[in-house]
Amino acid sequence: MISHGGSWAGYRSQTIWLPKKRFGVAILANTSDVDTYALAMRVVALYLGGQPAAPTPPKPPVAVKSDPATWQPFLGTYRLGPGCCCCWLTS
Repeated sequence: MISHGGSWAGYRSQTIWLPKKRFGVAILANTSDVDTYALAMRVVALYLGGQPAAPTPPKPPVAVKSDPATWQPFLGTYRLGPGCCCCWLTS
């Protein structure tokens, strides 16, 4: 099984590819509270048989200490580009 998932700005995604079965699943969610991996595995189980995989509990966040002196190279105003949802805030 080959899989990849990700999240950004409240969106989540997951892809699963089973080369030997020639079967793939892609889940795209526009909310951050969906377990896209568990949902994709349920789709795999539905189409290929078997029991759906139990949802994996999310990993707890890890606190990281950072030295503010190292932030200087990254300070500035960032824009995603024309037409993004937040450009009006900095225009």
